[in-house]
Amino acid sequence: MEDMSEFILEEFARAGISYKPYHEEFLVSCPWHTTKSWKKKLNIHKSGSKIHCWVCGHGGNWNTYAEVKGLKKITLKEKFSPEIGALAQEIEELERDKNKKPIGLLPWSGTWRGLNEKFLKSIPSYRWYDIVNKPNGNRIVWPITIRNKIVGYTSAKLENEKITSKYNFPGLKAKKYVFPYDHPLITDCVILVEGVFDALRLINEGIPAWCIFGTTNWSESKIPLLINHRIKRVLLMFDGDEAGFKAINKAYNDLAELFDTKIFQCPEGTDPGDIPEKYLKIARRLLDL
Repeated sequence: MEDMSEFILEEFARAGISYKPYHEEFLVSCPWHTTKSWKKKLNIHKSGSKIHCWVCGHGGNWNTYAEVKGLKKITLKEKFSPEIGALAQEIEELERDKNKKPIGLLPWSGTWRGLNEKFLKSIPSYRWYDIVNKPNGNRIVWPITIRNKIVGYTSAKLENEKITSKYNFPGLKAKKYVFPYDHPLITDCVILVEGVFDALRLINEGIPAWCIFGTTNWSESKIPLLINHRIKRVLLMFDGDEAGFKAINKAYNDLAELFDTKIFQCPEGTDPGDIPEKYLKIARRLLDL
Protein backbone atom coordinates (compact mmCIF):
# COMPACT_ATOMS: atom_id res chain seq x y z
CA MET A 1 0.00 0.00 0.00
CA GLU A 2 1.16 3.52 -0.78
CA ASP A 3 2.83 5.30 2.18
CA MET A 4 0.92 8.55 2.81
CA SER A 5 2.88 9.45 5.97
CA GLU A 6 4.11 12.80 4.65
CA PHE A 7 0.60 13.87 3.68
CA ILE A 8 -0.90 12.72 7.00
CA LEU A 9 1.82 14.43 9.10
CA GLU A 10 1.32 17.68 7.19
CA GLU A 11 -2.38 17.57 8.04
CA PHE A 12 -1.63 16.83 11.71
CA ALA A 13 0.74 19.81 11.84
CA ARG A 14 -1.71 22.11 10.06
CA ALA A 15 -4.54 21.23 12.47
CA GLY A 16 -2.37 21.02 15.61
CA ILE A 17 -3.20 17.36 16.22
CA SER A 18 -0.83 15.50 18.52
CA TYR A 19 0.08 11.94 17.63
CA LYS A 20 2.33 9.05 18.59
CA PRO A 21 4.14 6.91 15.98
CA TYR A 22 3.49 3.20 16.48
CA HIS A 23 4.98 0.68 13.99
CA GLU A 24 3.15 1.31 10.67
CA GLU A 25 0.52 3.53 12.29
CA PHE A 26 -0.10 6.80 14.07
CA LEU A 27 -1.98 6.89 17.38
CA VAL A 28 -4.29 9.88 17.91
CA SER A 29 -7.23 10.76 20.11
CA CYS A 30 -10.48 9.28 18.86
CA PRO A 31 -13.14 11.90 17.97
CA TRP A 32 -15.95 9.35 18.34
CA HIS A 33 -15.73 8.79 22.12
CA THR A 34 -15.06 11.03 25.12
CA THR A 35 -13.44 8.63 27.59
CA LYS A 36 -10.63 10.86 28.88
CA SER A 37 -8.66 8.02 30.48
CA TRP A 38 -8.26 6.33 27.10
CA LYS A 39 -6.40 8.85 24.98
CA LYS A 40 -4.66 8.17 21.69
CA LYS A 41 -6.38 4.88 21.02
CA LEU A 42 -7.29 5.55 17.39
CA ASN A 43 -4.85 3.82 15.05
CA ILE A 44 -4.35 5.39 11.61
CA HIS A 45 -2.36 3.32 9.13
CA LYS A 46 0.38 5.21 7.28
CA SER A 47 -1.28 4.35 3.97
CA GLY A 48 -4.49 6.04 5.12
CA SER A 49 -6.36 2.91 4.05
CA LYS A 50 -7.70 2.04 7.50
CA ILE A 51 -8.36 3.42 10.98
CA HIS A 52 -9.51 1.64 14.12
CA CYS A 53 -10.28 2.71 17.68
CA TRP A 54 -9.50 0.12 20.34
CA VAL A 55 -11.99 1.68 22.76
CA CYS A 56 -15.19 2.36 20.82
CA GLY A 57 -14.44 0.14 17.82
CA HIS A 58 -14.96 2.88 15.22
CA GLY A 59 -13.34 2.08 11.87
CA GLY A 60 -12.98 3.38 8.34
CA ASN A 61 -10.11 5.06 6.52
CA TRP A 62 -8.27 8.40 6.57
CA ASN A 63 -11.11 10.16 4.76
CA THR A 64 -13.55 9.00 7.48
CA TYR A 65 -11.33 10.68 10.10
CA ALA A 66 -10.67 13.75 7.92
CA GLU A 67 -14.41 14.36 7.50
CA VAL A 68 -14.90 14.64 11.26
CA LYS A 69 -11.75 16.68 11.95
CA GLY A 70 -12.06 19.03 8.98
CA LEU A 71 -8.84 17.78 7.38
CA LYS A 72 -7.89 17.39 3.75
CA LYS A 73 -8.96 14.07 2.24
CA ILE A 74 -6.74 11.73 0.26
CA THR A 75 -7.73 11.87 -3.39
CA LEU A 76 -6.60 9.67 -6.27
CA LYS A 77 -4.48 12.52 -7.62
CA GLU A 78 -2.62 12.96 -4.32
CA LYS A 79 -2.16 9.23 -3.79
CA PHE A 80 -0.87 8.30 -7.21
CA SER A 81 0.54 11.46 -8.84
CA PRO A 82 4.18 10.47 -8.03
CA GLU A 83 3.66 7.07 -9.69
CA ILE A 84 1.97 8.63 -12.71
CA GLY A 85 4.91 11.00 -13.18
CA ALA A 86 7.43 8.18 -12.80
CA LEU A 87 5.46 6.05 -15.25
CA ALA A 88 5.58 8.77 -17.92
CA GLN A 89 9.35 9.09 -17.54
CA GLU A 90 9.84 5.32 -17.73
CA ILE A 91 7.77 5.10 -20.91
CA GLU A 92 9.98 7.76 -22.52
CA GLU A 93 13.10 5.76 -21.62
CA LEU A 94 11.67 2.49 -22.94
CA GLU A 95 10.65 4.16 -26.20
CA ARG A 96 14.27 5.16 -26.78
CA ASP A 97 15.53 1.61 -26.22
CA LYS A 98 15.26 -0.02 -29.65
CA ASN A 99 16.88 -3.29 -28.55
CA LYS A 100 13.61 -4.62 -27.15
CA LYS A 101 11.94 -4.91 -30.56
CA PRO A 102 11.82 -8.46 -31.97
CA ILE A 103 13.72 -8.62 -35.26
CA GLY A 104 11.75 -9.65 -38.31
CA LEU A 105 8.14 -8.82 -37.44
CA LEU A 106 5.82 -9.48 -40.37
CA PRO A 107 2.33 -8.13 -41.07
CA TRP A 108 -0.37 -10.40 -39.67
CA SER A 109 -2.68 -12.34 -41.95
CA GLY A 110 -5.25 -15.02 -41.22
CA THR A 111 -7.27 -16.02 -38.17
CA TRP A 112 -6.06 -17.08 -34.72
CA ARG A 113 -8.12 -19.04 -32.18
CA GLY A 114 -11.37 -17.96 -33.80
CA LEU A 115 -10.46 -14.27 -34.02
CA ASN A 116 -10.64 -12.90 -37.56
CA GLU A 117 -7.89 -11.12 -39.46
CA LYS A 118 -9.50 -7.67 -39.44
CA PHE A 119 -9.88 -7.71 -35.67
CA LEU A 120 -6.34 -8.96 -35.03
CA LYS A 121 -4.87 -6.28 -37.29
CA SER A 122 -6.78 -3.62 -35.34
CA ILE A 123 -5.00 -4.52 -32.07
CA PRO A 124 -2.39 -4.64 -33.89
CA SER A 125 -0.85 -8.11 -34.30
CA TYR A 126 2.25 -9.41 -36.11
CA ARG A 127 3.76 -12.74 -37.16
CA TRP A 128 7.26 -13.63 -36.00
CA TYR A 129 9.68 -16.55 -36.15
CA ASP A 130 12.71 -16.59 -33.88
CA ILE A 131 15.50 -18.07 -35.99
CA VAL A 132 17.98 -17.74 -33.10
CA ASN A 133 15.85 -19.20 -30.32
CA LYS A 134 14.00 -21.85 -32.27
CA PRO A 135 12.14 -23.22 -29.20
CA ASN A 136 10.16 -19.95 -29.25
CA GLY A 137 9.08 -20.87 -32.76
CA ASN A 138 6.37 -19.41 -34.93
CA ARG A 139 4.35 -16.84 -33.02
CA ILE A 140 1.75 -14.10 -33.03
CA VAL A 141 3.21 -10.98 -31.44
CA TRP A 142 1.65 -7.85 -29.92
CA PRO A 143 3.41 -4.60 -29.03
CA ILE A 144 2.49 -3.40 -25.54
CA THR A 145 1.77 0.31 -25.87
CA ILE A 146 0.99 2.93 -23.23
CA ARG A 147 -0.17 6.27 -24.63
CA ASN A 148 0.90 5.02 -28.07
CA LYS A 149 4.48 4.37 -26.96
CA ILE A 150 5.90 0.84 -27.03
CA VAL A 151 6.99 -0.47 -23.61
CA GLY A 152 7.52 -4.11 -24.58
CA TYR A 153 6.20 -7.08 -26.52
CA THR A 154 4.26 -10.21 -25.68
CA SER A 155 3.34 -13.22 -27.79
CA ALA A 156 1.52 -16.52 -28.03
CA LYS A 157 2.10 -19.63 -30.10
CA LEU A 158 0.25 -20.19 -33.33
CA GLU A 159 -2.24 -23.03 -33.40
CA ASN A 160 -0.75 -26.53 -33.73
CA GLU A 161 2.73 -25.31 -32.75
CA LYS A 162 4.33 -27.49 -30.05
CA ILE A 163 6.09 -24.69 -28.19
CA THR A 164 5.66 -22.63 -25.03
CA SER A 165 2.17 -21.16 -25.21
CA LYS A 166 3.05 -17.69 -23.88
CA TYR A 167 6.23 -15.66 -24.10
CA ASN A 168 6.98 -12.12 -22.89
CA PHE A 169 10.00 -10.59 -24.57
CA PRO A 170 12.89 -9.39 -22.35
CA GLY A 171 12.38 -5.89 -21.01
CA LEU A 172 8.61 -6.04 -20.51
CA LYS A 173 7.81 -5.01 -16.93
CA ALA A 174 4.61 -7.04 -16.75
CA LYS A 175 3.78 -5.98 -13.19
CA LYS A 176 3.34 -2.37 -14.33
CA TYR A 177 1.33 -2.71 -17.53
CA VAL A 178 -1.91 -4.06 -18.97
CA PHE A 179 -2.89 -5.02 -22.51
CA PRO A 180 -4.29 -3.66 -24.81
CA TYR A 181 -4.22 -0.35 -22.90
CA ASP A 182 -4.49 1.89 -25.97
CA HIS A 183 -7.35 0.01 -27.60
CA PRO A 184 -10.33 2.43 -27.56
CA LEU A 185 -12.74 2.14 -24.62
CA ILE A 186 -16.18 3.64 -25.15
CA THR A 187 -17.12 3.40 -21.48
CA ASP A 188 -15.75 4.15 -18.00
CA CYS A 189 -15.50 0.48 -17.07
CA VAL A 190 -13.15 -2.40 -17.84
CA ILE A 191 -12.86 -6.11 -17.10
CA LEU A 192 -9.45 -7.25 -15.86
CA VAL A 193 -8.50 -10.76 -16.95
CA GLU A 194 -5.33 -12.84 -16.70
CA GLY A 195 -4.31 -13.61 -20.27
CA VAL A 196 -3.97 -11.90 -23.64
CA PHE A 197 -6.44 -14.20 -25.39
CA ASP A 198 -8.92 -13.72 -22.52
CA ALA A 199 -8.87 -9.96 -23.15
CA LEU A 200 -9.01 -10.25 -26.94
CA ARG A 201 -11.94 -12.66 -26.83
CA LEU A 202 -13.95 -10.25 -24.65
CA ILE A 203 -13.03 -7.21 -26.78
CA ASN A 204 -14.09 -9.10 -29.90
CA GLU A 205 -17.44 -9.68 -28.16
CA GLY A 206 -17.80 -5.93 -27.57
CA ILE A 207 -16.76 -6.07 -23.89
CA PRO A 208 -13.97 -3.72 -22.67
CA ALA A 209 -11.11 -5.78 -21.22
CA TRP A 210 -7.41 -5.62 -20.31
CA CYS A 211 -5.12 -8.48 -19.39
CA ILE A 212 -2.76 -8.29 -16.41
CA PHE A 213 -0.28 -10.90 -17.78
CA GLY A 214 -1.19 -13.58 -15.25
CA THR A 215 -1.98 -13.63 -11.54
CA THR A 216 1.67 -13.33 -10.48
CA ASN A 217 1.86 -10.00 -12.30
CA TRP A 218 -0.99 -8.26 -10.51
CA SER A 219 0.27 -5.31 -8.44
CA GLU A 220 -0.85 -1.86 -7.30
CA SER A 221 1.59 -0.46 -9.88
CA LYS A 222 -1.13 -0.95 -12.50
CA ILE A 223 -3.57 1.38 -10.72
CA PRO A 224 -2.21 4.64 -12.24
CA LEU A 225 -3.10 3.24 -15.67
CA LEU A 226 -6.74 2.85 -14.63
CA ILE A 227 -6.77 6.36 -13.19
CA ASN A 228 -5.25 7.87 -16.34
CA HIS A 229 -7.94 6.16 -18.41
CA ARG A 230 -10.63 7.63 -16.12
CA ILE A 231 -11.90 4.17 -15.21
CA LYS A 232 -14.66 4.21 -12.57
CA ARG A 233 -15.91 0.62 -12.60
CA VAL A 234 -13.84 -2.58 -12.60
CA LEU A 235 -14.94 -6.19 -12.95
CA LEU A 236 -12.37 -8.81 -11.97
CA MET A 237 -12.71 -11.99 -14.05
CA PHE A 238 -9.81 -14.34 -13.34
CA ASP A 239 -9.40 -18.01 -14.24
CA GLY A 240 -11.37 -20.65 -12.37
CA ASP A 241 -8.37 -22.24 -10.67
CA GLU A 242 -6.60 -21.97 -7.32
CA ALA A 243 -4.25 -19.20 -8.50
CA GLY A 244 -7.21 -17.23 -9.84
CA PHE A 245 -9.19 -17.64 -6.61
CA LYS A 246 -6.30 -16.27 -4.53
CA ALA A 247 -5.30 -13.42 -6.83
CA ILE A 248 -8.81 -12.11 -7.33
CA ASN A 249 -9.16 -11.38 -3.61
CA LYS A 250 -5.86 -9.48 -3.49
CA ALA A 251 -6.78 -7.44 -6.56
CA TYR A 252 -10.20 -6.65 -5.08
CA ASN A 253 -8.64 -5.39 -1.83
CA ASP A 254 -6.26 -3.17 -3.82
CA LEU A 255 -8.99 -1.70 -6.04
CA ALA A 256 -12.20 -1.58 -3.98
CA GLU A 257 -11.35 1.64 -2.17
CA LEU A 258 -10.65 3.48 -5.42
CA PHE A 259 -13.14 2.07 -7.93
CA ASP A 260 -16.58 0.50 -8.04
CA THR A 261 -15.16 -3.03 -8.07
CA LYS A 262 -17.01 -6.30 -8.60
CA ILE A 263 -15.92 -9.92 -8.84
CA PHE A 264 -17.01 -12.53 -11.37
CA GLN A 265 -15.31 -15.83 -10.63
CA CYS A 266 -15.16 -18.12 -13.65
CA PRO A 267 -16.49 -21.65 -13.08
CA GLU A 268 -13.81 -24.09 -11.97
CA GLY A 269 -11.57 -25.21 -14.81
CA THR A 270 -12.58 -22.39 -17.16
CA ASP A 271 -11.27 -18.94 -18.08
CA PRO A 272 -12.68 -15.85 -19.85
CA GLY A 273 -11.27 -17.15 -23.12
CA ASP A 274 -13.47 -20.24 -23.16
CA ILE A 275 -16.47 -19.71 -20.88
CA PRO A 276 -19.88 -20.04 -22.57
CA GLU A 277 -21.70 -16.96 -23.86
CA LYS A 278 -24.24 -17.14 -21.01
CA TYR A 279 -21.51 -16.09 -18.56
CA LEU A 280 -20.55 -13.13 -20.74
CA LYS A 281 -24.15 -11.96 -20.54
CA ILE A 282 -23.82 -11.95 -16.74
CA ALA A 283 -20.61 -9.91 -17.00
CA ARG A 284 -22.36 -7.40 -19.23
CA ARG A 285 -25.17 -7.01 -16.70
CA LEU A 286 -22.71 -6.49 -13.85
CA LEU A 287 -21.21 -3.54 -15.75
CA ASP A 288 -24.52 -2.27 -17.21
CA LEU A 289 -23.24 -2.79 -20.75
